[in-house]
Amino acid sequence: MANSVTEESDTGVPVKIARIVKLVLL
Repeated sequence: MANSVTEESDTGVPVKIARIVKLVLL
């Protein structure tokens, strides 16, 4: 997961949060 966080950091923080929310909902 560390790698995903690093990649998403460059893309944008909102994207990272959205991913976490998706994991929680799923």
